[in-house]
Amino acid sequence: MKKLSICILVLMLILSQPSLAKAASTELKEHWAESLMEDWMSKGILKGYKDGKIYPDRSITRAEFLSLLHKGFDNKNIYDTSKLKDQFKDVSSKNWYYKDVLQAVNEGFIKGYPNNTFQPNKTLTRQEAAVILANKLDLKENKLDILKEYTDSNTVATWATTSFAGVLNYSILTGYPNKTLMPKNQLTRAEAITLLDKAITYQSPTTNPKPVANDITTGSPSSAFTSFGGGGSQTISKLINTLDLNLDSDKDDLPDYMEELIGTDKKNPDSDGDDLTDGQEVNRVGTSPLKADSDGNGIKDALEDNDIDNLNNIKEMQLNTDPNSEDSDFDGWNDGFEIQKKTNPLNADTDNDGLDDSIEEKFEMDPLNSDTNSNGIKDGDESVVYKTEIASYESDPHVTPSVIIASEAKQANTTVITNVYGEDAFINKNIPGYIGAPYEFTTDIDFDTAEMTFEYDPSLQASDFEPAIFYYNKEKQLLEKVSNQTHNLITHSVTATVEHFSTYILLNNKKWDTVWNNEIRIPSVNPSNGRVRDADIIFSIDVSSSMKDNDPKDIRLQAVNNFISKLDANDRASIQQFSFIAVSWAHLTSDKQTVREAVYSVKGFGGTDIYAALEESFNEFRWNGKSDNDKFLVLLTDGKGNDENELVEDMLKNFRENHISIYTIGLGSDIDESNLKHIASSTGGSYFYALTADNIDIAYENVAKETLEQSINIDSDNDGITDYYELNGIPIGNGEILKGLNPNDNDTDNDGIQDGKELVLSPLTDLQGNTYFIILSNPLIKDTDGDGMSDKYDSLPMIYNITERHNVLVSDLSYVNVQHLLGTNLGGILDDNILNRFKDSEAYPDIELDGWKIIKAKDSHWYDSGFGAIALKRGSDIIIAFRGTEASEGIKATNDYLNDAMILLANDNRMAYQAEGFIASIISNNPHSKIHITGHSLGGFLASVTSYELASLKLTSLVGNTIAYRIFEEGNYTFVKGITFNAAPYFITGFFTNPRNKISILTPYTPSAVTLAALQKREYDDQVENYTMEGEFLSLVAKNTGGMRLGRTYTPFPSTGTMMERHAISNFYEYFHLK
Repeated sequence: MKKLSICILVLMLILSQPSLAKAASTELKEHWAESLMEDWMSKGILKGYKDGKIYPDRSITRAEFLSLLHKGFDNKNIYDTSKLKDQFKDVSSKNWYYKDVLQAVNEGFIKGYPNNTFQPNKTLTRQEAAVILANKLDLKENKLDILKEYTDSNTVATWATTSFAGVLNYSILTGYPNKTLMPKNQLTRAEAITLLDKAITYQSPTTNPKPVANDITTGSPSSAFTSFGGGGSQTISKLINTLDLNLDSDKDDLPDYMEELIGTDKKNPDSDGDDLTDGQEVNRVGTSPLKADSDGNGIKDALEDNDIDNLNNIKEMQLNTDPNSEDSDFDGWNDGFEIQKKTNPLNADTDNDGLDDSIEEKFEMDPLNSDTNSNGIKDGDESVVYKTEIASYESDPHVTPSVIIASEAKQANTTVITNVYGEDAFINKNIPGYIGAPYEFTTDIDFDTAEMTFEYDPSLQASDFEPAIFYYNKEKQLLEKVSNQTHNLITHSVTATVEHFSTYILLNNKKWDTVWNNEIRIPSVNPSNGRVRDADIIFSIDVSSSMKDNDPKDIRLQAVNNFISKLDANDRASIQQFSFIAVSWAHLTSDKQTVREAVYSVKGFGGTDIYAALEESFNEFRWNGKSDNDKFLVLLTDGKGNDENELVEDMLKNFRENHISIYTIGLGSDIDESNLKHIASSTGGSYFYALTADNIDIAYENVAKETLEQSINIDSDNDGITDYYELNGIPIGNGEILKGLNPNDNDTDNDGIQDGKELVLSPLTDLQGNTYFIILSNPLIKDTDGDGMSDKYDSLPMIYNITERHNVLVSDLSYVNVQHLLGTNLGGILDDNILNRFKDSEAYPDIELDGWKIIKAKDSHWYDSGFGAIALKRGSDIIIAFRGTEASEGIKATNDYLNDAMILLANDNRMAYQAEGFIASIISNNPHSKIHITGHSLGGFLASVTSYELASLKLTSLVGNTIAYRIFEEGNYTFVKGITFNAAPYFITGFFTNPRNKISILTPYTPSAVTLAALQKREYDDQVENYTMEGEFLSLVAKNTGGMRLGRTYTPFPSTGTMMERHAISNFYEYFHLK
């Protein structure tokens, strides 16, 4: 019982929240730097102010920083400075910091200011601290690539760049989780002590203790162990009640210390008499070793069938199969079926012919005979023709793709068809003729041709429906219709022979062609006149009574004739007059003589009805305009319209929708200039002013220049896209015409990127010779790809990126039982359990996870092992999240408790076995996928372990799933990254010490699922990232026990509340917000 009491004490000290609340004062209680600051106080390095307070969040001064630095590094700040010369007019021998300043300047790691001052009471910034420490430790780094990882690296002062890079490189100073450095932020006292502690550790690294023999008992060790709880390199001379982690008195694979914790009989291998050993129940099955019927359903645990594979738990133990996975070897057949078929449930390829057992059945081959037809060729090497279909969760309600391809049998199942809707914003539902999702076809087969088929919903069949398969040419950013395709009306399918795989989509070809051919005619320059297209121009001339005074000589009519003389042979013109009504004297015609004669027919009197002029002109364009011609209305008036604004606005809308530009000319001083400007600018035209009739000709000349000479080149907002395109629509390579850009606003969607930086005219044309634009991001949408990150901050604005926020969301979701929702798209209406989980958070899974489907889940209940996980898929990306420890009852609570204890004592976790199997199953069923792994708390530890295994393929877990390892090594997948939130750390140091209680607890380093070398190096910084909240309990545990996390660990986010409240996953939404 002696060891039991100590083990319980360890858990109380390490894993429970109250035991960590050991602040010396109220102001430090539950502060994120509480432990470290107490440590420095206990050594006499850190002292309070006159009022006795520490003020951890107060900005530190230059003098204070130097004082702490000298005490920390040299254990003193009393130097012989008698030979040092006073240098600064604001530092005298009367100042408490006098010797610190002189000594620091003498050592050369800090300087004064040019005006002969030192400014000792000036607060210190992060970049100034970086310079001091880089100088002190000689860490300047000329390679500045590490700075580029941060979005505000350009704000680091030039004089600080090499220093900042140096301290970053050695993790003495770290960036913030939101990828910023904030170099000009003032350093708090708590942050300063943290930096100095890291710097001291760097200069005098602690040697990690060698593994201690497992039979150590009370006494003195042969080698010293480091006390991280007290900081520095204090030596403990006496060990207190160490544990033998491997002692297993009853040989049931459950060490005695764990039996003592659980309450099982360490001298009886089956404490509850249910025919399963205690070790089997805890390590493998997940049932209670204290109850013969854990879930109380009347069936003994040994006879339960946890994974519903027709093998009960005791049988699975006898076969060594996984009782919590229906398919232990991931070959597509459940374990019970394999026993019936006499195949090996622990070997995916029983006869070793290169084919998984389940695949052989599809080819009518014998999984127990490597050469079924006895032709001397192994079944895996036989030539086959195989049809690949989509998984159920890749389905689309309107289209179903498949592909037939010839290959060797062993390669047949490497072909994968993936629903990639939403992965690339280029392919979206706005494409003309869109029917259903795009699909990406991938394979390991080196093929010449393949037969691709898209079946479609029969209800879509109609006279204007002509389905066709299109190929996404990513190099040209263009959709191209596949040749050699056949439409079968009977089977409601389209089949094509293709020579390569990529992304394909089924479109309604009739609607596609209609848009490209009729929606907008892309301008082509006429070499005879250098113009883009021929023009239709209507001259609408005000003939109200006031015009007799303003233009008594009819100069305006001569100006119109001068304009007409500039028209090309194929240009057409119309003459119209208006007063209180509008009348056309000549309809649109290319006969210039008729137009000139009509000009001098203009005469009249009355008021000024601009609406009448607009209506008459629009009808002329509507009935007589040529669809291929540019259309312009030139309206001259000397008065104010007496028409209704609403009527005018409705008419202007008609002009815009039909791509007709209005140019207005105001004559004299009695005009409504703002209205004329509005009419022009709202339709993409321009306004010109003529003070007197003598200026009219100049105004018409300016209109002629814009409409006839350079209409395609006008760029009113200077965004790089001409008004012509912004008004008429911008064609992109998927057939979509982007409409709605503002020719007078260079950033239509206000995302901080000019429209011309989001769209670029392609140097290429499509197969029909049409010009189109390359879309870098959508100028009408701030977040083009819908991944929650604004285009301004998104390095790949067209590609849906997996962000830290996605990982937080899925980690949070892993705490919900969702097995009954397999295949469900998380967008839209959510399950009540999910709604309850997120009702008080700052997350919106129905919106933010729209398009993500649940492809696998492991629910966790009160009566089982406690392991919970979820996998979501969107395109080729899969996010896997593991559930953390929960406040619960029953065997689940016991198992969670034991797994936490195992992390502390053995740097491993028995749930790792199930986590590895969960991942292996996903990899096996989803070839060519991109794997992201995440988790919170205990789930974060599992994410760290499995991320290490996928990144390194160094499979070292003590409880590792060897069959899953085979999938990790041989599977066709890409591991992207592991991200953890407040994850349980690895306990590397020799002791946990609590000076107040005078207790030292030995936690000897033991081989773990992650090697000690991997933890100490930065090799995995880019593949595993850890985010924490300041003051949350696991981070304090890590600090007090020398705990470490694999990969890159960012500076903790500020947090409030109790240690357990700070630990919650929901805290991270505030910092990983939607941008």
